[in-house]
Amino acid sequence: MTSTHKPGKLGKTQRMNAESKAEVTRRISSEIAHTEAEQRRIKTEKLRAQRLALEAKAPLRKRRG
Repeated sequence: MTSTHKPGKLGKTQRMNAESKAEVTRRISSEIAHTEAEQRRIKTEKLRAQRLALEAKAPLRKRRG
């Protein structure tokens, strides 16, 4: 019986050099930072809309002074 398995990249792992590891780390950290910034922006817009809606419903108060 003959084997159909061909030697190749199947069992080999590719080693990453320090530069490519740094690039992967930089890319991932950048993606995380952008995601967090977008989540903060969305939250801020939501809270601003809620505050403006609440202020629109509230009667005007007179300031002491």
